[in-house]
Amino acid sequence: MHHNHFKILRIIIISSGRKTLVQELQKLGVSRDSIKLATQHKNVESLESYKLPKEQEQIGIIKNLVDNIHNIKRKRVMKIFYHFINKENIN
Repeated sequence: MHHNHFKILRIIIISSGRKTLVQELQKLGVSRDSIKLATQHKNVESLESYKLPKEQEQIGIIKNLVDNIHNIKRKRVMKIFYHFINKENIN
């Protein structure tokens, strides 16, 4: 792997770990100023992108994901069903 690839991968890993740390500290009720110091952010506003969605938002996101999965499965089943029916009508 090229040196730049390792550098990019390292940045991604550090960023992911940092986000997880910020979110876990938020769950524990740690103040934003303390989180800023612990994660070496320059200001508390920069923590906004790490903010956990509110519970209702999380429920909505999960419901949307589940609905999309069901729709994809339903479309696949219907496609197989129509293919089977059309095949039977030809014979």
